[in-house]
Amino acid sequence: MRRDIDTSWLPIGSVVQLAQDDSRLIIIGYMQREETLRTAWDYVSLRYPGGWAGPDSIIAFNRSDIARTLYIGYLGPERDPLLECLSEAEPELERLKSERGGKIDQSS
Repeated sequence: MRRDIDTSWLPIGSVVQLAQDDSRLIIIGYMQREETLRTAWDYVSLRYPGGWAGPDSIIAFNRSDIARTLYIGYLGPERDPLLECLSEAEPELERLKSERGGKIDQSS
């Protein structure tokens, strides 16, 4: 039996393409804060297929920046508690993003 897929938060390992960039990114984390800039992003990622090339290879972005989802990562039952935590923390994330505009951080 196939259960409904909740894609409000893409799973780790998903590959996306952003609206303003042709490169592909693989999602490695959620809800990252940047204290110096006092902002936060929905996702953190690495370039795909290149991956980790040091601390400057991390790219942070928001769900609204995604133009295409190229691959959806593993959707196991372990994900359900994580989705609950993400949903509970979402109002604070949105508040942080609105304070600075939540711009994409492509440090690399």
